[in-house]
Amino acid sequence: MVRREPPRPKPLRRQVETKVPRKTILVFCEGERTEPDYLHELKRQPSVRDVSAVDLQVETRSGGSVPLTLVKMAKTAKDDPRSDFDEYRCVFDV
Repeated sequence: MVRREPPRPKPLRRQVETKVPRKTILVFCEGERTEPDYLHELKRQPSVRDVSAVDLQVETRSGGSVPLTLVKMAKTAKDDPRSDFDEYRCVFDV
């Protein structure tokens, strides 16, 4: 007859956090459909989705058709103390 040892108790220590925190990016676009559609579709691609941890929010406020206006809007959002994004980007074509 084989004698079995009693199971070891599980350690009570908490495990170290293993998840990578998600980065949040606010993107300002000049177009209301083309750029946001492109960015959202890119975010859905497995080659991007599986290797990145990014929450993307696209902002297309009125008056954003000029690149300098987009940059000013991004700076205003970045300087807002209530803003909780990690990065701010502008997307436009010339």
